[in-house]
Order: sequence, then C-alpha cells, then structure tokens
Amino acid sequence: MVGAIGLAVTGSHGALEAHKHPDFRDVTQDRGSIRARRRWAARVAASKMSCETHQVRGADLMSAFCELSCRKGYANYFYGDTDETLSLASNRLQAKYPGVKIVGAYSPPFRQLTAEEDSAVVEMINRADPDVLWVALGLPKQERWIVAHRGGSRRPSSLPLVLR
Repeated sequence: MVGAIGLAVTGSHGALEAHKHPDFRDVTQDRGSIRARRRWAARVAASKMSCETHQVRGADLMSAFCELSCRKGYANYFYGDTDETLSLASNRLQAKYPGVKIVGAYSPPFRQLTAEEDSAVVEMINRADPDVLWVALGLPKQERWIVAHRGGSRRPSSLPLVLR
C-alpha cells in the first residue's frame, strides 16, 4: 500500500534472524526499519544496516501510542494471538487508556489460511477501517504477513506486536 508505515520492534532474536536469513532480512528492510529492544542488538543492527537506531521496548511503544491514540482518536485493530489474549489485552488497554478506540480483534486459526479465508480476513479488517493494525503472529510470521498484505488492506500502518 502506498504510504503505509511499517515498524519492526524486535529483540535480539529478530536481529539474529535477519542477520542469518537473507529472505527475512529483506522482509524487515522492505518494511522500512528494524528496531531492537536490547542495547547490544540495537548497536549490531545499526552497524549492519548503516543507520542509527534507538532502543525502544515494545511495551513503551504500545503505551505511548495508546496515549496518542486517545488524543487523536486513532482506531486500532488487533490481529493474531488467541481470543483470550486479545480480549484480555483489549480490556486492559481500555481500562488503562479510557477512550482508546479498538475497532476489532481477530484470532486466526493456528494453521495456514486458505486463499478464501485470507481474503475474508482482509475484508473484515478493511470493514473495521482501523488507522493502525497491530499484528501478533510471532516472529517471523507477522513480518511476512504484513509485507504480503500491504496492498490488500486500506490500513495506513501495521505494527508487529507481542501481547504479554
């Protein structure tokens, strides 16, 4: 999707996977940037990618974005993980950030989706019309999913997410 924003928040595992597997490195580089949560991994990633990077913990990103989302009215959609985890996360975010707009959440089956199922998921997300799609499928599946679906969804941003 033209103008889509991608951001990979990863720890040392993601940085090592990108270093060891050129196809995964291409996925992370295609999405614009890789941000490592650990200082040493951030320094390694920055040196390998010839760029500056800053340590950003996923939880800090989520907190800051939810505060911004409340002020700006951004709509959030969560894709991945289990129904139980998505429900718990949505409830906690709404309690901690009153007014945060969550327009949907979907837990796909833990298997490869058929083409028809995949199209239905994209349509479901598009109908919800989120400003941000948080993807929690696990590394590297979530990064690959975002890149593969960039043109099929109207969302302006997709962010990989680990729900804890």
